[in-house]
Amino acid sequence: YSARDSVLVHPRWSPDGRFIATMLLDTKATAADPETVTMVAIGVADRAVRARISIPVVALADRVERQKVSWSPDGTKILVAGEMAVVATIATGVIDTLAQRPVAAEWGLTSDVLYYFAPSDSGPAVNQKTCGALFLRRLGDRQPTMLATAERVARLHVQVRGAPLH
Repeated sequence: YSARDSVLVHPRWSPDGRFIATMLLDTKATAADPETVTMVAIGVADRAVRARISIPVVALADRVERQKVSWSPDGTKILVAGEMAVVATIATGVIDTLAQRPVAAEWGLTSDVLYYFAPSDSGPAVNQKTCGALFLRRLGDRQPTMLATAERVARLHVQVRGAPLH
C-alpha cells in the first residue's frame, strides 16, 4: 500500500493480525477537508484498502498527551481519542461520538462497551491530580452511565498514566 501526499501515523494491528489501520495526514497545503483525517484499514495479505473513514481531526489533536487509537476486542471498530473521542465502525464507516472533550478511554471485554474517565463539567473544583468521573458507555445507548463521581475517583487516588485530564 502506498499513500501519495500523505504521512501514515498511528498504525495499529487488528487483534487477529489480518488488518492494519492507520491515519493518513495530508502533506499538501490544501487538504480536501481540513476538519477530518482519513483513516484506512488495510488487509495485510492482499494490501487492499478495506475501509476508508473520515475521523474528526480534533480526535487526533496534539494538545492531548494521551492520544489513543485502539481496535475493539473483536476487530470491528476503532477508538480514536484526543481532544474528543470517537468510535469508527470499519464495515460501515459510521462514526459514534463517545465524548466531545478529552477523555481517557478503554474498551470493555466486548466491542460494544467502553469505559472512560472525564473531567467534571460543573461543581466545585476536583483535585486537579485526578482524572474526573468514571463512565460506562454502551455503543447502542446515546448517554453514558456514571459509575463513580469525580469526588469518589479522587478519594481512590486514581490517575491516568500519572497525569490529570484537566
